[in-house]
Amino acid sequence: MDVFIGNVPALENVKTYPNPAVLGSGRNSYMLFNNVPSGSELQLFTISGKHVCTLHEADFGGDNIIKWDGKNRDGVYISQGIYLYLIKDGAGNKRTGKVAVKRD
Repeated sequence: MDVFIGNVPALENVKTYPNPAVLGSGRNSYMLFNNVPSGSELQLFTISGKHVCTLHEADFGGDNIIKWDGKNRDGVYISQGIYLYLIKDGAGNKRTGKVAVKRD
């Protein structure tokens, strides 16, 4: 657990690992987004722009992390491939990136 004294982590400090991640029903694994500012929202999209799911930092105990289990908003494991993410903090700042998912 990271403890922050002073400034809250900025979106530039967000780390995503493992990337690529091996996710699937045979594992208890997650892709982690670490150093996420409190109150942030993470949206994941397919490479063609279809919304996969939305996750909130507050849903993970307020520890400045977001865990994604590789499931879409319907609770179904997604296909392997490249996905886009958008993180928005409480002030409206945004950061985008790519993540790779492999299936077991």
